[in-house]
Amino acid sequence: MRSSSPDTTIDQRPARAEATDGSHRALQHQIAEEEMAYKITEDCISCGACEPECPNEAISMGEPIYVIDPSRCTQCVGSFTSSRCAEVCPVDACVPDPEHQESNEQLLKKWRGLHPGEEPTPGTF
Repeated sequence: MRSSSPDTTIDQRPARAEATDGSHRALQHQIAEEEMAYKITEDCISCGACEPECPNEAISMGEPIYVIDPSRCTQCVGSFTSSRCAEVCPVDACVPDPEHQESNEQLLKKWRGLHPGEEPTPGTF
């Protein structure tokens, strides 16, 4: 969660430093760029809309709902400008998984490992 005023933007997530003046804007932006793998909640209706959208083949049918393998999920960093599974899910069951936080740099490194010899799509990282 973030709150903002004309002079500051404060990252209020646990275990993160808070900036209180403009001199820390670069650090704040870096912290705000932290991402995480997605997960599928019990709200999933098993429609399958998400599975073909994943560029990393991180989504598969589980018991009884679809699941996301966090070791393959890059939040679409490297492929798309936003998380495709969350965009196509009709019941908003694809959500960030706070147990798998990674920086944008880590997600891009993971993408490169999943797509050897390929270059990420410009503007997606």
